[in-house]
Amino acid sequence: MGLIRTMSESVEAATFISDNQRQRVIRSAIEAYYADWPKTAIVFDTNRAWCACLPCLAQLFPEARVICCVRSIAWILDSFERQCQQHPFVAPAMFGCNPALNVYARVEGLLGNGPVGFGLNCLRQAWFGEYADRLLCIRYESLTTQPREAVNRLYQLLGQEPFRHDFEHLEYDEPEYDRRLGIAGLHTVRPRVEPNARRTILPSDIARKFERDFWDQPENNPRNVKIL
Repeated sequence: MGLIRTMSESVEAATFISDNQRQRVIRSAIEAYYADWPKTAIVFDTNRAWCACLPCLAQLFPEARVICCVRSIAWILDSFERQCQQHPFVAPAMFGCNPALNVYARVEGLLGNGPVGFGLNCLRQAWFGEYADRLLCIRYESLTTQPREAVNRLYQLLGQEPFRHDFEHLEYDEPEYDRRLGIAGLHTVRPRVEPNARRTILPSDIARKFERDFWDQPENNPRNVKIL
């Protein structure tokens, strides 16, 4: 995205840069970044913006696939709100360090062009777009109730040999990153993959807005995106 921006009409030289040159510059930057890796290596990169870049990816790296982990939007919002309410003496930077905000304001900030809304809208663009066949969708429910089966099926769809994962002993945390956001534990992963049943803390009117997710409605899957 940075390279595209600097080769766009925002600079005078954009007039002299062709699309073929832009493609070569972007491809060479990615290839240079991973030059120390074996050419047979598979790269997994995590970013909610990849779905927005799908037309670019499809042309530069036709074999690339985007793995979309989806969960009820209501429960994602509930998770953010729960983390905020567990730390009442901190005003999170991701919400402008404003301690006066309530759940409605925080939800509004997460949606729109916030971290939840931005990722969701990028997914919608890719889901209904021309390159939807590059998407592989995994439901939260599938991953937490049958993790081995779901991940093995993913390897199969990617045409790769399954890797042996230990779903009973996970370890991941980003305390420094979370500290900067002002929400401790936001990226802390529990050691065991399993469902986390709980009662929502969202007001009922917010929860009702997201009772049905588009990926679970057959009529909203015109390009037959694979869903696990």
